[in-house]
Amino acid sequence: MRRYEPETVKDVVLGYLGRGGYMLPTNDSGEEPPIGDLIILHGRGHRAIARFEFGVSPEKLNPSVVEEFSNQKDSLQATAAFLITDGELSDAARERVEEAGVTVIAGKSLENLVLAYRGATWPPLRRPEEPLPLQKYIPWFVGISLVLIVAIVLALISFELTIRPPDLGG
Repeated sequence: MRRYEPETVKDVVLGYLGRGGYMLPTNDSGEEPPIGDLIILHGRGHRAIARFEFGVSPEKLNPSVVEEFSNQKDSLQATAAFLITDGELSDAARERVEEAGVTVIAGKSLENLVLAYRGATWPPLRRPEEPLPLQKYIPWFVGISLVLIVAIVLALISFELTIRPPDLGG
């Protein structure tokens, strides 16, 4: 694989994952956190993690790296995990990847992704809009409110008719 700047690769991969519905969370001031080797991404109702390994020999990309990443996935309660490397995983690590449920973007597939999307304009990754705390109860509240308003109006009309019966022309 050709060597690319790690920041270029990270931008391309995060943009690609962003198109898949994953967003990089921002802090309270609205700024994106600094991008390190492990990134926590948010999707619609779930969390994913991405880990970048650059300049690592195949001997170091062994099953223990995959096991550690899988443990991080579990401890962060992520439903998806992406291991991105410019190297190649050992055969034993590839077997462990399938068991651990980790998606690997490595070697030729990473190069193809970078070549296809380098320089592409991506929508900014941002924190997904968080729902209102009681948003799921709003339809119930509206429905009950309408029923109560109709009941009150009918009660007032009934009360008015009881106090002053209508003159029926007699």
